[in-house]
Amino acid sequence: MIPVTLTRAIYRDLRRRQTTPRSDEEHLSAAIDWLYRSQDETGCGGSAAYYSLLTGWSGPYPETSGYIIPTLYDYAEYAGSQEARSRAESMASWLLKVQLGNGAFPGGVDPGANAEPSVFNTGQILFGLISAFQETGNEEYLSAIEHAGNWLVDVQHEAGYWNQYDYRGEIHSYSSRVAWALLKSEQVTGIDV
Repeated sequence: MIPVTLTRAIYRDLRRRQTTPRSDEEHLSAAIDWLYRSQDETGCGGSAAYYSLLTGWSGPYPETSGYIIPTLYDYAEYAGSQEARSRAESMASWLLKVQLGNGAFPGGVDPGANAEPSVFNTGQILFGLISAFQETGNEEYLSAIEHAGNWLVDVQHEAGYWNQYDYRGEIHSYSSRVAWALLKSEQVTGIDV
């Protein structure tokens, strides 16, 4: 079996293509620029769910917006970037607009008036709202965290898992990230959900 590094070198040489090493800063900057563009393309403050070579940018997606927020705040601190901070707050504000009346956050891209609640998405969005609250102290984020946390507990099975309002109504091991979000929520709010 040929080692992966050798395979890559052979492929590159066959194509007569040389790569140019880039610094960590260049890679980080390119990644952040990509996140900025995913937000710009939606026009609402949320981040696009994906980019397709065939169809272009998707609409805004609450789940990805939720977990991009902490990344933007981390980058803002690392690079002293007011733009990253502002973009994180714009994403968090958009999430407040799409939160459902029962406290859940919707599944799907570009959620509309008839959006269905999603356990996993709600959990991932909690990470973003927690970061936004910790960074800004904005009580609207705290209220949204409490409302979402209460909904997650209300729809949780008595044995501790979620088998409704989640992908295919099945039990998923990745829902441990929802439980983690609830634990973080309790630390922030002080409310035992």
